[in-house]
Amino acid sequence: MPSDNFEECAKRHLDDANFLFKNNRLDNAMHLAGFAVECSLKFAVKHYQGYGLRDPRAHYKHKVHLIATDLIRTLSLLPNSSAYSILNQIQPPRNPGHPLHGHPDRRYWSSGYWSQSNVRDAIKLAQDVYQKIVVPIQTLGRLP
Repeated sequence: MPSDNFEECAKRHLDDANFLFKNNRLDNAMHLAGFAVECSLKFAVKHYQGYGLRDPRAHYKHKVHLIATDLIRTLSLLPNSSAYSILNQIQPPRNPGHPLHGHPDRRYWSSGYWSQSNVRDAIKLAQDVYQKIVVPIQTLGRLP
């Protein structure tokens, strides 16, 4: 079985979310934007596992809030790191108005639930998370 490639999956889900958004397939675009965030966070968890973070797939499942919370807690202890402030920008998805609310259960919701502005916000969040987490780890080997 191939190993997990969270960064590649994050990019693929983000690209597909943008494609679906442009083609007015809002429900699936929203769903994939959530998966892009989840995979970006899991990429960081995998990268920083040596600092006590758990297995990104087995432990966290699809619990974006738990992934972000554990990353924030762990990375805030690293010296000279702005990772804490970067990750703290991801608001807890328990707020019903948040783009990640309902992830991944929203795949079972009725079509038409999400508006264009909801989906646009979710894709923007996914792009921000990807740019602030995946890209620095790929290029610098760490979060700034």
